[in-house]
Amino acid sequence: MTDGLDGVRDQGAPPSPNLGVVMGPDFTRLSANLGRNLMEGRPGVLSAVFETV
Repeated sequence: MTDGLDGVRDQGAPPSPNLGVVMGPDFTRLSANLGRNLMEGRPGVLSAVFETV
């Protein structure tokens, strides 16, 4: 029953929580894309007020 845990134990400590861990394996690509978009002036700010119906 503990055979499945042996592999987990051998991997050592889990990575510390950082933005790369939270965002996942595509973090490098996503951050490069964000940088390009910022340089090109694409992002904007959206302000809105919502009302429940």
